[in-house]
Amino acid sequence: MNIAVIGSGIAGLAATWYLSKDHRVTLYERAPKIGMDTHSVEVDCGQGGVHLNAPMRVFFEGYYPTLTQLYREIDVAFEAIEYSGSFCRHGENAYFHYKNYSFRSTVLPFLTGRSAFHPRALKLGIELVRFLRRAKNYRQFSADETDALTIQQYLEQYGFSKDFAESFLYPAFAGICTCSYDNIKTYPASIILAYLDSGLTWSRVNRLSAGTHEVTGRLAAAAWKVRCSTHLKAVSRSADSVSLTDEQGHTEEYDHVVIATQANQALKLLADARTEERSALARFQYETSRTVVHTDRSLAPSNEKDWAPVNFLMSDTHDRPMASIWMNQIYSRLGTDTNYFETWNPFHEVASDKILIDASVQRPVVTQDSLRGIKQIDKLHDQPDRRVWFCGSYASRGIPLLESAVVSAKVLSEKLSNN
Repeated sequence: MNIAVIGSGIAGLAATWYLSKDHRVTLYERAPKIGMDTHSVEVDCGQGGVHLNAPMRVFFEGYYPTLTQLYREIDVAFEAIEYSGSFCRHGENAYFHYKNYSFRSTVLPFLTGRSAFHPRALKLGIELVRFLRRAKNYRQFSADETDALTIQQYLEQYGFSKDFAESFLYPAFAGICTCSYDNIKTYPASIILAYLDSGLTWSRVNRLSAGTHEVTGRLAAAAWKVRCSTHLKAVSRSADSVSLTDEQGHTEEYDHVVIATQANQALKLLADARTEERSALARFQYETSRTVVHTDRSLAPSNEKDWAPVNFLMSDTHDRPMASIWMNQIYSRLGTDTNYFETWNPFHEVASDKILIDASVQRPVVTQDSLRGIKQIDKLHDQPDRRVWFCGSYASRGIPLLESAVVSAKVLSEKLSNN
């Protein structure tokens, strides 16, 4: 069959890879380059170029089994990295700082620096252990029960302190999910508990050895055609085909079309959207975050002794944490002459001569309503006459990261091929 995939983020690339095994796929991208690698830069540190991209893609096999398997299928190398963290108020010393120690395939986190002996850090650590132990119990309840409970309600119900919630858990997950504190508080508890129960605390975190451009190149190579810089205006259906119309008015026909964009963008593309499609796609809401790759050390903890690979900084004047990743700890080839950071939602502007990448990213926010939307999309995909399909990190259960995007693509591809 002739199939079009719209969007070349990891969801569209994965759908292209899976579908191209049995079908002829044309991949469409609005930007001049493949979407997953749109925001990237090559840094020359005297030891060869280092490919940096935003956002930086890291993963651990416990929560990312489908992504890991895909990387193995396309034979891209990845390697374990040190991915410990620190927490501090902006301009103050860290109040919680841990380091990971590896023993064979297991990672054990320990408090380090001043945190190792600070009563507040020890108390937070004890609560974290209790939280992780209790997280395993969520599996004994039905999905409907755990989905109905927000993470804020869960913490209150089981007696976790305000300090643990506001100084550790909310900043950590607002950083992981790149959303505001208000939105992380309303996350279904089941989604966060499942993430923690996948072995995060004890697992090695990996990064791609050569960067995302190797992934995008190998996945996109499976396509029959790749059409970048193509602005599609409308997707419309007839009895036995689907038409794509670009901004010049040119139309092409396909047997099936996979819309691998954000849900809100998919809704705009569908010229003949049906009531049930509008209902499903409208359930997904997005929040915009900014990510900057730069060399400004003022967006890291003020005391360099507190620097960790991942640093969460809080301020009373901001509705979300600032997460600064110390890239030199992730990419050893960057050396030590210049410190590089990837900062999400910076608290102040960075001088233009210190910026390498500056990008705005929209991420879906998981809510009870979005979980209902996933079920609706699954029902749409089960329709025997289906010709338009929806794919993305929003369309599969879990925190909307690389894994949910690839799972969405894989499940969709199997259903489409059997349709």
